[in-house]
Amino acid sequence: MVLSNRYNWLFLFSFFQLQNIFSYGNINTERSVDKIRVFIEQKSDENYIEYMTFTGAQITSELLPEYYERISIENKNLKIINEIYAEVSADVLNYILKHNLQKSIQSEVKIKQLYTTYRGKSFLTVSFIPLRKNSSTGKIEQLVSFHFSESTNVNSSVNKLSNRLNNYASNSVLAVSNWYKFSVASSGVYKLTYEDLVSKNIPVNGVNSDNIKVYGNGGGMLPSLNSDFRYDD
Repeated sequence: MVLSNRYNWLFLFSFFQLQNIFSYGNINTERSVDKIRVFIEQKSDENYIEYMTFTGAQITSELLPEYYERISIENKNLKIINEIYAEVSADVLNYILKHNLQKSIQSEVKIKQLYTTYRGKSFLTVSFIPLRKNSSTGKIEQLVSFHFSESTNVNSSVNKLSNRLNNYASNSVLAVSNWYKFSVASSGVYKLTYEDLVSKNIPVNGVNSDNIKVYGNGGGMLPSLNSDFRYDD
């Protein structure tokens, strides 16, 4: 991501993807990941936003595009099989190197799994960054297609997350610092300028922009049962 501004405006870049997150088909169906591309969105003559993404992606805190899917299954554990990789384009590679993102790319794609409840139904939420550094060639590659393989023997990666359902942080991150709430009505790329913050009476003079962060809690409806998972600090 590049935020360019010769007048020292403050930009907060947030990418909200509210679609393409559910799978109701056969769990054994082949999945595909669209080609990762670098996009430049010109905001004005002096300002632009540059980011790397693919169709349906979420953007992680490390500024990497993430595959995200909620699957309607219970008591299962998934792993990726039948992977097909392709070398990333020159534009994507240059972006990765320019922003020193190669340090966040591992030699294999590792998935994160978490059971959640949405509108009274149980889902397994699966997410991963579809990039790897080929251990043989050293090149950055993108996962372009794969299958899920399921098992009833849920491993520790899911168990550890499930065991946290009733374990809460002793202190909320909201307990310190100053917090301001913003909402968005639809998917898209949003920015907050210095003038936007000032218009909301947010004191920004003398504030180091490195100390300003954007937080969220997963989106969607809150679960009906107190025993269901919900995001904690």
